[in-house]
Amino acid sequence: MLERLGLVIHWLGFITGSILCLLPVIAEADLSTTFSVVTFSFVIFFLCPWAIRYILAGKIHFFPWMKNNSFRD
Repeated sequence: MLERLGLVIHWLGFITGSILCLLPVIAEADLSTTFSVVTFSFVIFFLCPWAIRYILAGKIHFFPWMKNNSFRD
């Protein structure tokens, strides 16, 4: 149950982060704005959900579509 919750949180963060990383590029923002938005989006929407899933499910891969057993030793 906790592994599934972690997976849902990981996917939501990954999708949200991907959308937010593309918005400044699509809107043709300047380089400093693009860099700051992409950096913020990466930390908040990629690393935080991954860390939550790591805490709930144990050792996992960074990308949500990768299988857990393919990363384990």
